[in-house]
Amino acid sequence: MIKVKKLFKTYKQGVDIVVAVNNACLNIKKGEFVAIVGPSGSGKSTLLHLLAGLDKADSGEIIINNTDITKLNNEEMIIFRRENIGFIFQFYNLLPMLSVKENILLPALLSGKKTNAYEKIINDLNIKDKENYLPNDLSGGQQQRTAIGRALINNPKIILADEPTGNLDSINAKNIMKLFKHYNNLGQTIIIVTHDLRLAKMATRIITVKDGKIVKDVKNVKAHN
Repeated sequence: MIKVKKLFKTYKQGVDIVVAVNNACLNIKKGEFVAIVGPSGSGKSTLLHLLAGLDKADSGEIIINNTDITKLNNEEMIIFRRENIGFIFQFYNLLPMLSVKENILLPALLSGKKTNAYEKIINDLNIKDKENYLPNDLSGGQQQRTAIGRALINNPKIILADEPTGNLDSINAKNIMKLFKHYNNLGQTIIIVTHDLRLAKMATRIITVKDGKIVKDVKNVKAHN
């Protein structure tokens, strides 16, 4: 489903050049649940943003469902992402003037899709009683569940999540990871970035990034719930 070949991404920091992603090569199959881990500044979030087309690589290929997204222009990338990728941000990125229901349905509205998935999603996420609330009236866990619902509404082939539990307490964090497990068990391909190794062990594959390089990539046969 995803093939990454010789991917490089650099940033300018003052007079220095920082190599955020250094010759990354990666294959991810449909239905995998992958956790990307590594220390702060290791490049794991940059790698995820490149996979989502939210950032542009300096060189290399990112092939998703036979499309090299590095060759798409901005408009093409927006359409491709809307049709194929659900992205979940660490800080939720909900629109504060929209209700829970409106935030979740927004991607479907933008893509012109009619969806019957909404009721199942809010029931799965246990936020049915909050659907008319504004984001500022929700707890952190409820905001993150809303963000997950928004990512799921168009039934994307891939879910990407950047530190989705980073702002949550341990109980809410584990509950969010259980939701990812639930959707993975339904066949969704999920890739998360996390700094929490305990949560990463719930994934079926763990990729370790250090100094922009993939230094370890192992199947997690002891993935737990």
